[in-house]
Amino acid sequence: MTIKPYIFILPLLLALLMGAYPPDDNSLMTEPMVTEYLNRLEKETDFEFGDTVIFISIARQQLYLIRGNSIIKRYSISSSKNGLGCVKNSNQTPFGIHRISEKIGHKSKAPYIYSSRVNTKRKAKLITQPKDTKYDLVTSRILWLYGLEEGINCGGDVDSHERYIYIHGTSEEGLVGSLASEGCIRMLNKDVIQLYTLTPLYTYVVIMNDVPSMPSTALSH
Repeated sequence: MTIKPYIFILPLLLALLMGAYPPDDNSLMTEPMVTEYLNRLEKETDFEFGDTVIFISIARQQLYLIRGNSIIKRYSISSSKNGLGCVKNSNQTPFGIHRISEKIGHKSKAPYIYSSRVNTKRKAKLITQPKDTKYDLVTSRILWLYGLEEGINCGGDVDSHERYIYIHGTSEEGLVGSLASEGCIRMLNKDVIQLYTLTPLYTYVVIMNDVPSMPSTALSH
């Protein structure tokens, strides 16, 4: 039987047109914004090439776990349905450079619901359809972020930590991959559990919109 070449070419073209990125595609690493952020981390912090770092692309709704010059894991996420912004009570997702201040939930073996970072022992009912409910549940794992850019995502009315910005699991799994949260970064429960295991405490987290127009400031320490 002869296999026609276009059978293989068409899916690739469709993937490119839809903005899909295969897991081993490291083109992200050469993008100017990523390069700029990595340079800033190396110059202004204790970050060293080879350390684990997380990049979150709002435009792609993807989270990239990076070591060295390679993407080792890639996950779909949901950021805020209200867009990007750092001001408290805006329900927007903050941008810029952060670190993981706390990791919560390592003993949880099911998608339990967390309230004020405490396991309620109530198991969440996962919704796999793209349905927006009135609940913004935090499930399975919590990676609590604090901002490092004074006046942008740190201090005063723009403090990511005081806004309780997390990377966390969600009951609304059918909405992951789209703008749906109230400010946090939502993930599938199985994905956030894996990310939690692979990510050390105090890992740097960069949230970016893939548009090189965000302000650059000195990092707070």
